[in-house]
Amino acid sequence: MKPRLFIVMLPLVAVFLGACASFEPVPLDPQFWQQQKEKKVAVALMAYPPAETIVNEKHVYGGKLQAPIREHEPVRFAEATRLLHAAQAQDAGGFSPVQDLFVEGLTDKGFIAFKVDQPIDEDKIPKFKGIHASGTYENRDYREFGRDLAADYLILIELVSYGPACHYIDINSDYTEVRAHAQAELLDVKTNHILWRTGWSQGNFIKPLDASCSRSDQIPIIMEALKNLLGDAASFLSHDFFSHSQDAPK
Repeated sequence: MKPRLFIVMLPLVAVFLGACASFEPVPLDPQFWQQQKEKKVAVALMAYPPAETIVNEKHVYGGKLQAPIREHEPVRFAEATRLLHAAQAQDAGGFSPVQDLFVEGLTDKGFIAFKVDQPIDEDKIPKFKGIHASGTYENRDYREFGRDLAADYLILIELVSYGPACHYIDINSDYTEVRAHAQAELLDVKTNHILWRTGWSQGNFIKPLDASCSRSDQIPIIMEALKNLLGDAASFLSHDFFSHSQDAPK
């Protein structure tokens, strides 16, 4: 998959996030933990997207500007491209422990939990044609997929997006962030019903950095911060899920 470099207009981002506010969390019924002992739970990752680098003002796809180049944009674009390649090389490795966190936690609670080794390509999962009551059924039909795994439940974990974000005034990088968006859900394999889901806003992670996008020597600092942020996102998803159990730490 080709790398993606986005120069984003911030007002459009705000509109987009507002539109996604309807993707509400689904809390897990605490009775799940008492009634479902010895059930099999498959923990799967959706295929990772390519990393993205975000710069203020406009979008860039496939290495080509989609609008006329203005005075300072070639400098910004060159610097953002270096970051993009570094983020691509890192390959979201900081997020990879997330499956183990879920499997270990579920095993400790008496479930038969296991990792699905192959990442899921959502486009290969058929669309769900059943009822969609209150948005608590998956849009894709995972029933056959779950049955093939001999699972009773399926946890789907998705790293929606990740990468560095830069803001410029003229050719000066005045602040830098790392960002990640992750989400997860628990499905009943028999019905495709969502029993638990993180909300859209819950899974957004942003960390400001004391680093500059314009300095090549600070790219390792930015990449280390991105790796740590992905680890934080993985820990959050696990913590959110297990916080619904009665014996969860306060």
